[in-house]
Amino acid sequence: MSIIIATPWMLLRNYVGMVYSTFQRSTSAWYNGKHHNCCCWWLLGASCVLLLMAALRAQARAVPSVACGINMEFSARDEIKSLASLALPILFSNLAMFGMSMTILMVAGHLGPTQLTAVSYAQMIFDITIVVFVSGFIVGQATLSAQAFGAKNLVLVGRYCQMNCLCVTIACIPIGMLWWFCGDILHLAGISPETVSYAQQYAHWSMPWLLPRLIYQVLMVYFKSMQNVMPAAVFAVTFAVLNVGVCLALVNGIPSIGFEGYGLIGCPISMVIMHYTRTITFILYMFWYRKMHASSWKWEWTFVNFKVYLAPMLKVGGPMVIGELVENLQLQAMSIFAAMTSEVALGAHNSMFQLILFLSSPIFGMMDGGLARMGMYLGAGNAAAAKATSRLILYMIAGLTFFIVVVWFCARSSVGRLFSNDEEVVKTITSISTLAAAGYIILAFFYHSMAALEAMSRTVPIMSAFFVGAWVVGVPLAYVLCFPADMGLFGIWVGMSVGYIVTTMMGEYFYCRSDWDEEARKAVERSKARPELMELEILSSDSSHDVNLEKLEEAYRHLGPTQLTAVAYSQMIFDITILIFASGFIVGQATLSSQAYGAKNLVLVGRYCQMNCLCVALACIPIGVLWYFCGDILQAVGISPETVAYAKQYSHWSMPWLLP
Repeated sequence: MSIIIATPWMLLRNYVGMVYSTFQRSTSAWYNGKHHNCCCWWLLGASCVLLLMAALRAQARAVPSVACGINMEFSARDEIKSLASLALPILFSNLAMFGMSMTILMVAGHLGPTQLTAVSYAQMIFDITIVVFVSGFIVGQATLSAQAFGAKNLVLVGRYCQMNCLCVTIACIPIGMLWWFCGDILHLAGISPETVSYAQQYAHWSMPWLLPRLIYQVLMVYFKSMQNVMPAAVFAVTFAVLNVGVCLALVNGIPSIGFEGYGLIGCPISMVIMHYTRTITFILYMFWYRKMHASSWKWEWTFVNFKVYLAPMLKVGGPMVIGELVENLQLQAMSIFAAMTSEVALGAHNSMFQLILFLSSPIFGMMDGGLARMGMYLGAGNAAAAKATSRLILYMIAGLTFFIVVVWFCARSSVGRLFSNDEEVVKTITSISTLAAAGYIILAFFYHSMAALEAMSRTVPIMSAFFVGAWVVGVPLAYVLCFPADMGLFGIWVGMSVGYIVTTMMGEYFYCRSDWDEEARKAVERSKARPELMELEILSSDSSHDVNLEKLEEAYRHLGPTQLTAVAYSQMIFDITILIFASGFIVGQATLSSQAYGAKNLVLVGRYCQMNCLCVALACIPIGVLWYFCGDILQAVGISPETVAYAKQYSHWSMPWLLP
């Protein structure tokens, strides 16, 4: 293990050395084969009882709230229906998202324990880079868009989405660089060469699906904030199911047609195909066919106003980035502890955590739906309705958690075989199953307080709870139990569970101390149409509005909104056709040429370039045909004749520059 990895563990050893001798005596009686399950069940039962009592007391002690501003009538029955109509599709979207990751882990695990470990390491790096560079934008967009929707400021919802699309696109650059050097990072950490080789292959072939995956997530948040979640759920589930068959075929082959498969790299290839196809078809359906963006989306560049649109998202999402980074670093520390125990323990640890994420999908669905509803009420100034919604979410999360845990217990002995055929991996997963269920219950209650605090834009308390539970309690305790107490992977999960108890208690405390009326007032102020937003909205409106065209030309220095719309529609078609017919060749050339250059095979680099010149030249034929009929395509989807005429002119005269 390199000194970079070893130094933190030396500091941890000094940090916990003072209390270890006392703790060892208190835990030695618990940890043996006879009392193993007893400890699990005790922790599970105690956490359930204590957290239920704390949650009920929290509701009783919560600060009374009176609605302010807009008087929105609240009905518990109607709210449950609204929550269910939001949460159920979001549930399936989350199931599909985690299901795709679980599919990759399962397929890799059945190739062998080394492949499972490699994918686990790579996904560790994937998760932490996405958290650092993207999660803050997503959280900020979700919270502020829900409040803007409640304030009836639909243009602001669209602006947040457009700004976020730009931000995540830029974020792909540093994320992609870190993914490219995934193998080097693992090599520095002292991982075995065989595992590093597989992880490097997996990471390199995964890079192309990063952008479509993030864009799809941003668009999901955009439509979710406007209470439109069903189409995203249908697309997510459809492509998650397709991914199972495509992944198995690309990895294991199809003997009946003589296709032998690609092995491990078939997993990321499948993800590339699914993510691009899903995102492109979703955009076409929502923006062109159904036009569900029409009331909130303006095809122009006025969203590039960092003070108005980016700064509020960073203010809300920034603390969440730190909080989620702290939490994610804790998970990575736990994974490193597991890896220091054995590679089998690492595979079992990451597989169990993926299962928890998958089973948390219903909770995430309820959390996301509740966040949208509470944010809407707060943006409308109705604090009482937002608070009542938070109580409903608590009860519904408790019911969902009970049902899921019962099913989990009934099938806990068979869980391991979902991820591997290796008996040692299966046995290790089974040994931590009950304890993992306890952690799942604890986290479920924290998600309730987290949803309410996010809806209020109070993300600093969430960050504080993550930090204290993870690094003051969870990581040091897990280290003590795993190594000095010699409890191995089981000790890691005990430490995690105790840390989650502390995090949950802090989250519920901050939730109880919240002033709903004050937060509603802040949300109304934040989401109202400010003068600069009103000016932008006027400047971006259609010619049917009573706006002076000379003012538009002076402000934008271009021909007019009709021409702008025509060019925007044309460029949408340009981008999609190039993406479908040419981007695969470019990505393939870049990856393979880099590998050939690394192997000192310069002739092969030239061959790839020559072949790609031929391929893109041939691709110009179908692309050019679609560009030629650009006007007909837009007319078919109901675009105005004047816009179609300009778009047709623009696309016809653009065809000659495609090939160069």
